[in-house]
Amino acid sequence: MNKYIPIENALNVGVNQAIYYDKAKLDYYFLQDCKNSTKDIPEFIIKNDDGKCQYFFGICDIDYMKDLVSESDSILIKNAKRYVLDILHSHDNLIYDITSLPLADFESVVFEAIQFIFWTNPKRIYLVGCDATNSGHFYNDKSSLNIDRLIFGWNRVKEFQKTFYPNTEIISINPIGLKGMFKDIYSKDGKYFDNDGKEFIFS
Repeated sequence: MNKYIPIENALNVGVNQAIYYDKAKLDYYFLQDCKNSTKDIPEFIIKNDDGKCQYFFGICDIDYMKDLVSESDSILIKNAKRYVLDILHSHDNLIYDITSLPLADFESVVFEAIQFIFWTNPKRIYLVGCDATNSGHFYNDKSSLNIDRLIFGWNRVKEFQKTFYPNTEIISINPIGLKGMFKDIYSKDGKYFDNDGKEFIFS
C-alpha cells in the first residue's frame, strides 16, 4: 500500500488497519479481527467519521469475537452494519447470495470484503495491500499469516469470478505472494506498468 498511487474515480474498500491509511478516502470498510492492533479502531472511527463511509463489522459464534465492536459503539458510528462470517469453515467456497448465508472466511477479512464487492458487479477489482505474504503491512514490517490458507482462498476467488462474474477483471497492484494469480501491474514514477513494461491506462 505504501507504493499505491490512488486510482481516480475508484471506490475504495478497506479492511482492518486500512482505516488509518490517509492517501485514499474509504467508501466501504470491513472490520473483524479481534487483536490488540484493531481494538482501538471503533474509537478512532467515532472520532473521525464524516458519515460518508459505510462500515461493516463481522461477527461469528466464537466467544472471543463476539464483542469486537460493542453495540454501544456501533450505535455511535453512522452507517454501521453487522455481517456474519463463517470462521469455522463449514464450507470452502465463496457465497453467491450474501443476504442469506454467512460469508466465507479463509483467515483474512479481505475475503468477506471481496464477496461484498463481487455482489456489486464491478467492472474491475484492484487488489492493493492484501497480498499473500508475510513481508509486513503498510504500517509496520510484521505479519504472521497462514499463507497456505490465503492462497487456497485466492484460488477460490479466482474460480468464483470465472463462474459467476466473468466480466469482472481482477488486477493485483504491486503483488508479491499473488504474483501471477491475476493480472499484475506495478507502480513506478507516478504511473502503473504491466509485466511487459507497458504503461497501464485506467478506463
